[in-house]
Amino acid sequence: MMSREIKERQLSMAWLNHQRMLLGIGATIYFAWWFVVDQLLPSSFNPFMSRLVVSFGMLATLGLSFVTVFVRRHFDIFYSICAYALILHYFYLFYHNPSDINWLVGSYVAVVTVGSTFETRSKLIGFSIIVIAVTAYVAFHESSILVAVPGMFTIYPQ
Repeated sequence: MMSREIKERQLSMAWLNHQRMLLGIGATIYFAWWFVVDQLLPSSFNPFMSRLVVSFGMLATLGLSFVTVFVRRHFDIFYSICAYALILHYFYLFYHNPSDINWLVGSYVAVVTVGSTFETRSKLIGFSIIVIAVTAYVAFHESSILVAVPGMFTIYPQ
């Protein structure tokens, strides 16, 4: 029979590996999605370098979690920062593509997808606050995006 400490360490490693997998998949898909948008919505504001920076930051966090104890020990915080960066970047793109319904739908997909990866109520509440704040900010500065506000307010304050 295993000791409690060994079981806890194995559970902790399983959680870390799961979160690493989510971060790696998220970074890869978010970067690859630039090419999809470039082909399907060629006139959209979709700068390559900003998406590359966000995706690289996520992959750098993933890589650092294998080599530094600090990142590994605080991976939940680094994961949250990466999730916030992705959402903030997406809303930056949404802000510059206000009249395109595709970006509105994409904002809902991004928020629900990223939000579903948080495993604790406190992390989800923090994410919800970020989403509501950035939605309100973007809608305040671009009135054509006001249609997004009710939807975002009903998705996450649960």
